[in-house]
This record gives sequence, C-alpha cells and structure tokens, in this order.
Amino acid sequence: MVQEFYVENNEVFFVFEMEYKYNRPMYYDSVMMKENNDNQVFEFDESVIIETRSYFKNGKLIRQISNQDCGAPNSQGLRDEEQIRLLTSYSELIKALKNKEDLSPN
Repeated sequence: MVQEFYVENNEVFFVFEMEYKYNRPMYYDSVMMKENNDNQVFEFDESVIIETRSYFKNGKLIRQISNQDCGAPNSQGLRDEEQIRLLTSYSELIKALKNKEDLSPN
C-alpha cells in the first residue's frame, strides 16, 4: 500500500492511498497453479487498484472517497475508525522519521 499524507501547519488535511489487490500472489506460476488444482496464475492485468482519498478539517476526517465505493453513505462510525487508522499511521511515520534523524551522523 502507498500512503501520501498532505500536511499544513503540522496537521493532516488530505491522505491519498493506493492499494493493489492481486488475483494471485506474484510468485504464483503455472506449476503452483497445477499443484493447487487452480485455474489461474498471477496476472497483473487481473489486479484491482483501490484508490482512497480522505479529507480532514480541523483534525477530523470529514469525507472519504474510494474508487470502490458502492454508493453507501459515509457513516460516522466508519469515519471515526478510519480517522484513527490514518492518524495512527501518520504518527508512526513521523516517529520513524524522527528516529532515523536521531540515528544519522551529524
């Protein structure tokens, strides 16, 4: 998964995510297909790319749009869960970057 965080005044205002869902693992070839009594091998063209755009205002997730949306409304419960997931991911990224800076020679 790729995540891009857009920040202004130390606050996330937009997150773009892109995730690939493959039809089979990349290493799944014709030999593995036969061994598993399957009828498909890995095909990149059969992959699905899920793009999600998340919009924040004043530190709160206000809207989330995905190319996989089924047309269902954005429930508050779902937004709350996604807000926690995204802001936790952002915090972990910042922490990792700070740790990397602390370890780099001056």
